[in-house]
Amino acid sequence: MAMEFSGLADAGVSFLARCGAAGGSSPSLIDVASNTRRNPASVEQRVILLAVMSAVPQVGGEAVRRIRREEWARIVAAGLFEGERLELLEGAIVPMSPQNAEHAYSVHRLFERLVAALAGVAMVRCQAPLGLGDVSEPEPDLAVVPVGDYRHTHPALALLVIEVAASSLQKDLELKAALYARAGVPEYWVVNLVDRVVQVHREPKSGGYGQISRRASGDVVTATSVAFSVPVDDVLP
Repeated sequence: MAMEFSGLADAGVSFLARCGAAGGSSPSLIDVASNTRRNPASVEQRVILLAVMSAVPQVGGEAVRRIRREEWARIVAAGLFEGERLELLEGAIVPMSPQNAEHAYSVHRLFERLVAALAGVAMVRCQAPLGLGDVSEPEPDLAVVPVGDYRHTHPALALLVIEVAASSLQKDLELKAALYARAGVPEYWVVNLVDRVVQVHREPKSGGYGQISRRASGDVVTATSVAFSVPVDDVLP
């Protein structure tokens, strides 16, 4: 669509105002999601809605309100983005990178080893949501969480989070590292398929991790938050 992003966001505001609000007030994003589900929107409307719901810093000089997790859950339940791989990061809806064979291989290798090492001690979740605060629900490739009943709620605590990254490397090293640190995740690994290293983040602080190190081919990565070690060569394709 030949529209500048700022223009798209402004159009989104107008679109919200046209979606059937009574008394001249704008409908909530949940109202729009439900309306869109009942009356499938055009591609243009869907893109406009995504722009409005995402991390646009300002529209017309006014800050855009970020999406809260409870709103995101209702939007997902309405099926608005059915079939799309998205996650909620800092109140913004962020696309998730598609998986190639190398990514899937590393995730599977790590999952097998984590499950074998931590059976009965912790739970290993693969590409499943974490409920981190009010405005973030990331879906890391792997998360080690305390044993618990998560049938009706996502874990709010992780002992170890691992992301396998190639095209998503910048997002995983910057945005997600800051998010996991702020949530108090004690240890965060990025399996960097570009440089063929594992980047280990420890000592979470409000702005990120205080200790970051690299493990390369021939090294063994040992977690300090759980009893788990793995040779780097075992998880790189």
